[in-house]
Amino acid sequence: MEKNKELSASTFLGLQIALIFSVLWQGFILMTAWNLLIPQIFDLPRLTLISAIAIGCVKSAVFLKLDTEKEAEDVPILLLQGVVNGGFIMLVSWILSLFV
Repeated sequence: MEKNKELSASTFLGLQIALIFSVLWQGFILMTAWNLLIPQIFDLPRLTLISAIAIGCVKSAVFLKLDTEKEAEDVPILLLQGVVNGGFIMLVSWILSLFV
């Protein structure tokens, strides 16, 4: 029983670290994509990391989708998908910025 409590605490800590990393990564992706495209196209100001994180949080709250069927074992796969999707968005934004 002690082992389950320790495993549960370490899992909780790992999820907290993953959540912080995910928020920072998504903010960085949004900031980079915005700063590569929007200031040149629409003459709007550049985003800071904090403002990008805030916009991402608002977007997440507005477009919240709950998936209750995910298992705890799926967390590494979900994190990997987030990193790959973010990298793809950055690549596309950089390619588009070459034509602006």
